[in-house]
Amino acid sequence: EVRIFSYATADQLAAFRPDLTFSFTAWRYPLRPEHGVTLFYLVNYTHEFMPAGQVQTIDDALHLEAALYAANSPAAVRRCSEYKPAALLHMAANPRLHRPRAALPEYRSQVAYLGSYNPTTKGHEVFDRYVLPATEFDLALWGEMWERSPAALRRFWRGVLPIGDIARLYSSVDVALGFAARSQAEAGMVNNRVFEVLACGALLLSDRVPAIEEMFRDAAVFSDGFADTREKLAHFLANPAERQEITARARRLILAEHTYDHRARQIIQMYAEHERARGRI
Repeated sequence: EVRIFSYATADQLAAFRPDLTFSFTAWRYPLRPEHGVTLFYLVNYTHEFMPAGQVQTIDDALHLEAALYAANSPAAVRRCSEYKPAALLHMAANPRLHRPRAALPEYRSQVAYLGSYNPTTKGHEVFDRYVLPATEFDLALWGEMWERSPAALRRFWRGVLPIGDIARLYSSVDVALGFAARSQAEAGMVNNRVFEVLACGALLLSDRVPAIEEMFRDAAVFSDGFADTREKLAHFLANPAERQEITARARRLILAEHTYDHRARQIIQMYAEHERARGRI
C-alpha cells in the first residue's frame, strides 16, 4: 500500500505505521516514525561550501537515527558505510514527465544550458571551458544568477525556466550542455540533468566525468572543452541523422535502466535485504 502525504504531520505518519520511510536531505530532520525502517537519502553532498545552519552537512546526516543510508555518489556511500549500511542510489528520469514533446518557439535554440551561474561551487574555469565555446552558435542559457555572469555569456540568458517546462525545453533544442562541479565529478555523482536531457531526446554534450562516461558510453557525447566543445557542436549540429541515432539510443537506455521506477525497486530491495538479515521476512 502506498499513501502520499502533502505536509503531513508526524502524528499522521505515525498513525499510518509505514514499514519503510524514505526520507530526503531536503528536510532539516528526517521523517522518522518509531515503527518500521527509515532510509535516509543523501543527495548532492559534494560541495565544499555549505551555508552554516541552513542545511544539513554530511556530518549532520550521519548522526541521524536512520536504519539505512543511500547516496548518489560512491564517495558519500563510502563515508556513510562507516556508520550504517549504505548503498548507491543514482538519480533518474520520470518518463511520464521527461519525454519528448513538441518543440516550442519560445524554447527553441540549437544549444542550451539549464543551470545556475555559480562560480563559487563550479569555478569560473568550467564556464569558460564548456559554455563560452557555445556562444558561436544559437545558444540559450536558462537558470539563476546569470545576471552576474560576464557580458559574453549574459547576453544569451533567457531567464529562469519554470520547473514544469524542463521537458519542453529539452525537446526544443538540438544539444544540451552538461558539466559538473569538480567536487561532484570527483565524488562520482551523476547530475539529474544527465538523465532528464537523455530522456527528453536532446543530445547531451557532457564534460568527461568518469561516472557518466561509464554509465552512458555511446549514448552521449563527451568533450574536453574549449576547441573540442566548439568542434563537436559544429559537427553534431551539421549532422542531425547522427545526432538522432545517439539520442534514440540514449532514450532506450534511460527507459531500460534509469527511471524512478527502477530506483523504487532498488529501494524496496534495500529494505528487503535489511529485514531479511534480521529474520523479519
